[in-house]
Amino acid sequence: MRLLQLSILTLGLLLAPSASAQQSSAVQHYRAYLSALERGDVQAAASEAQLALEASQARDGDGGRTAVLALNVATSRLAAGDAAAATQAAQYALNLARGGADGVNVDFAELILARANLALGAEDAAAVYAERLSALLNAPSAETLDDQEVYLAGAQLGNWGLEHSSYELAQRGWAAAGARPSGSPSGAAFGLGRARTYEAISIILNELDRHRLGRFSQEDAYDAHALLSEAARALHPLTDESPSLELTAAQQMYAESRAWISALEALLMSEGVPVPEAPEEAQGDADGWSEVGAVDLTRPRCQMRLVASPLPRYAISAQVAAVVVFFRVNAAGEIEHSQIAARAGAEQFATEVERVVGRWRVEREEGSTPNCRMESNILRTIRFVARR
Repeated sequence: MRLLQLSILTLGLLLAPSASAQQSSAVQHYRAYLSALERGDVQAAASEAQLALEASQARDGDGGRTAVLALNVATSRLAAGDAAAATQAAQYALNLARGGADGVNVDFAELILARANLALGAEDAAAVYAERLSALLNAPSAETLDDQEVYLAGAQLGNWGLEHSSYELAQRGWAAAGARPSGSPSGAAFGLGRARTYEAISIILNELDRHRLGRFSQEDAYDAHALLSEAARALHPLTDESPSLELTAAQQMYAESRAWISALEALLMSEGVPVPEAPEEAQGDADGWSEVGAVDLTRPRCQMRLVASPLPRYAISAQVAAVVVFFRVNAAGEIEHSQIAARAGAEQFATEVERVVGRWRVEREEGSTPNCRMESNILRTIRFVARR
């Protein structure tokens, strides 16, 4: 597990030998804090960071390395889910930094304070902190921040915006995260795919929210389509791992990007707007299926046709929706397992597909390569289009 980059200490200053019992205690707890970070134990890291801070305060008061250690407490408490303690420590570190304390980037301290306040969840003030976090992410000073700091802050803002229907803030947050994908704890490709997918979702939901007042903006629709296409291209190479009945995080995110591309295209089709071409990764193979984690690379997969009977009953003509279904097909061509991998749009459509998908089957296409295999783990997009 990678955590938000914590304040970089000049180790020679903190870890130098000393006869002081307080300094020895600070060093011991700081080392234990670093060890906990390395093994991904956020609770232990937060506890050791707090003990290191208290030892520094006992020795140096507000001087020495106290400001840096306070910021370490703030970031580790935030990662551990203790927003109240993170807020208190971040405010303390920021005050010391503004007073001239060494080792603390004021912009970083402000970012952590805004994140902690937003995570605190005070409804009357959350929107203010969300706007503040957005401003910090888009300020010129953000250029000095580490990629991981920006990515995690952008993702937090993006998630908050989606959860609270503040779609413009969500879009800004995910755009900031997508501009620094190397800061993703799960790697740059996954980070880019995730950020671009949710940035596009934010655009779509914002337009749908405004859709009652007029037509969906074609420009925004095309922007969202381009973002989803970029996401699919970034995520597709990560889907090679053969899944169990639980898809990997990359496979689920890839499925989500495909679901939203399909739902967006359905929306454009319902309004008679030309649909941009989706990337090959989102279109799937020639038969429209996309294999994840090929079970046998020595033989090509057979081309398949989905026999979707009975069809889902979905009569809400005012909405569009799409799902991506994961199928596990055995060597005899029988569907052994199926599940909804991702959905976009109305939940009722996903529920209805889930009700009938267990009775669907696949057939081998006549033009398939000789000696092809039916056994496969495959994704298929199913969408609802309301024609006007």
